[in-house]
Amino acid sequence: MRILLLALFFIGNQAGAPDTLYVESWKSGGRRVAESQFAVRLAPPGQRFETWVKDDSGRDRYHLGITLRGAYTNSGSPYQYAYADLREQGPDGLEGANLLEPSNDVHRDHSKKEDYVAYLEPTATGKSCANETRCIPFSQRRVIKVEGFYCVIQAKSYKHSPDGTRDVMTVRVEFTNEYKS
Repeated sequence: MRILLLALFFIGNQAGAPDTLYVESWKSGGRRVAESQFAVRLAPPGQRFETWVKDDSGRDRYHLGITLRGAYTNSGSPYQYAYADLREQGPDGLEGANLLEPSNDVHRDHSKKEDYVAYLEPTATGKSCANETRCIPFSQRRVIKVEGFYCVIQAKSYKHSPDGTRDVMTVRVEFTNEYKS
């Protein structure tokens, strides 16, 4: 009976994706941010949303960009996906690798799910993620710990046009110093 319950628990947990994917950035530290949250509407393809994120002293410290990029499905149909990047302001402008990534090594092998945390891929749903270890379901909330704060990103909607040129995506973003799972 005990083994049956454990098996059912394991199967049940594998059936659906967890609500949240938690990833730690390659950049650690204690710096905190001025908390904020907002929704971003991306359309048409190629549009880039940009904003500054202030540190807790009120200084523009980080630059967030979210870009809608074009791609094609395996069957050749066009669609759009979003890529989010967060970079730190340095003395000579924006510095370094994307802080939303778990590694700043540009030569790393993207072999883990966490390596794709900054990609919001609308084709990553249901069966397409079932056997794929690198797949993050499109609407899954992503919590990235960067230094002493958290960046929470979640795709809220995606409207696809047949030719992929009028696609619209809405993304919710939150910067917070405390995260409760």
